[in-house]
Amino acid sequence: MPDGEKDGGLERVIFHVDLDAFFVEVERQNDATLVGKPVVIGGLGPRGVVATASYEAREFGVHSAQAMAVARRLCPQAIFMRGSHDLYREVSKKFMEVLRSYSPVVVPVSVDEAYLDMTGTERLYGMPMEAARTIKRMVRDELGLPASIGIGPSKLVAKVSTEHAKPDGIFQVQPDEVEAFFAPQPVRNLPGIGPKAGEALARLRIATLGELANAPDGPLRRALGPNNADHVKRRAKGIDNAPLRERPKAKSISAESAFE
Repeated sequence: MPDGEKDGGLERVIFHVDLDAFFVEVERQNDATLVGKPVVIGGLGPRGVVATASYEAREFGVHSAQAMAVARRLCPQAIFMRGSHDLYREVSKKFMEVLRSYSPVVVPVSVDEAYLDMTGTERLYGMPMEAARTIKRMVRDELGLPASIGIGPSKLVAKVSTEHAKPDGIFQVQPDEVEAFFAPQPVRNLPGIGPKAGEALARLRIATLGELANAPDGPLRRALGPNNADHVKRRAKGIDNAPLRERPKAKSISAESAFE
């Protein structure tokens, strides 16, 4: 089945909806004095790490999965909070309910993001950009939260598109735009490329997805392994035929150690 198509010949339309700085924005709903200030949520103990940071804190170099001690040095003026786990779960449940009112196929990825199959819904909600604006308004009206939405013919393309939608925007990539959209992007933007793979590609002087897509097979297979190399090359072109299916269990809020 060609990328971007599904049974019946309909062009696949996949949304990736991501709540921006979710934990922070939920806390701001409860405490308006946090609005506009750098806020960092995560573990406050000696081994704690950042779960999320407001965009104001990110300007100082704070980011998720960073040691909290480092975050404190980078942005000492920030407001540091442990977070409200039960509240986040409750808001996440309401978020997923909003999404399920627009599509019968909703695949949660974590508490603050999910994929929707919007194929064939134009008669109900209009064209994809219009439908995305409607969903964003509903999330804002019901939960008071900003959401970014990436739209593409597959999960992969929708996910990468979301990074271009942030914060609080919408970004769509058409099927005939996918390869050109992927080509200039840094390899780190490809989901699944971790630090080790990134280092291996850097040694091969591969910096962009276009370079990765056109890399010679031999060196790439030696660096990443034969099966993984072929898979990564396809994805670097934006090729993703994976069906949209819910995993047995969605990822939890975070490792508990992050909130110690």
